[in-house]
Amino acid sequence: MALSCYSALHADRPLENPPVELFLTFLRHDDALVRAAAASGLNTVGAGVPEEGRVVNALTAVLEDDPDPEVVFCAASALSHIRCADAANSRLAARALARHAASSAPRVRAASVEGALLRDEPDAHRRLTAELHRPDVEGVFVSVAGGYASHREADLPDAQRTELIELLERLREEGWAHRPREDDDSSDADFRAGELERAQEALRTFASRRS
Repeated sequence: MALSCYSALHADRPLENPPVELFLTFLRHDDALVRAAAASGLNTVGAGVPEEGRVVNALTAVLEDDPDPEVVFCAASALSHIRCADAANSRLAARALARHAASSAPRVRAASVEGALLRDEPDAHRRLTAELHRPDVEGVFVSVAGGYASHREADLPDAQRTELIELLERLREEGWAHRPREDDDSSDADFRAGELERAQEALRTFASRRS
């Protein structure tokens, strides 16, 4: 979406290296869709550039202050995935996400967990399993578990992999896919069943590669 915004406004310029300043400007746009696109785009164009610190600070400000839930989620997701070249900027992003570890918005809370997982923070696995132990597990955390397995591949410790497999299997046996929460984005039972199957497959595939 962010590149679509860039293309619409600057069709005469090449798209290979959209200027970071443009995305930072879009974060202040009146249209929430444009702000969301800009936040998402900064995940890919804002890392390893001279403006990296400004990018992290700008995304943090959006996470804290933007009135639109979708924009807030996009900022949280960008902060969780951005690969900062500067360790100090990575710590800033991690601290911003940590402040939303108990967010009432499942996707923002999931972004906080995912950022911790991708940065190998000490309590990251515990936070993910705590979400999967909840009686009202949101689908986004099933997706986070599958993504974590794919990210770590064969490097995921056996004990963690086994625990995640067992938790997802328990959800399958309990018919989790057919009892979505009303506020869960993935409310379609077939979609949720597919997410669960993909997450389990990711965990088991990489487990088999180690055996």
